[in-house]
Amino acid sequence: MWLLILGIILLVIGSALHSYCAVGKRNPLAAPQILSSSGGIFLQIGWIVLFVAGTIMLFFVHWLVGIAAIIAFWFIFPMLMVPIMRRWMLG
Repeated sequence: MWLLILGIILLVIGSALHSYCAVGKRNPLAAPQILSSSGGIFLQIGWIVLFVAGTIMLFFVHWLVGIAAIIAFWFIFPMLMVPIMRRWMLG
């Protein structure tokens, strides 16, 4: 049960970091300034590490939950997180 909760939390945090990094891809003027520094590299690596760690934990719970986590991370979370981050960052 704890692996399930921790895996979902890691995926949500990873998705928030991923959407934070993705906000400035369409409009470079809206890109966070941290992405152009060395801290941006750690953010880019951080969401990947959180995604992999969360998915592995959910695969330990059950393999179907792991597959559902991958689908949720790439198809459902971006639709939820990117508009929230865009509103938060742009005012």
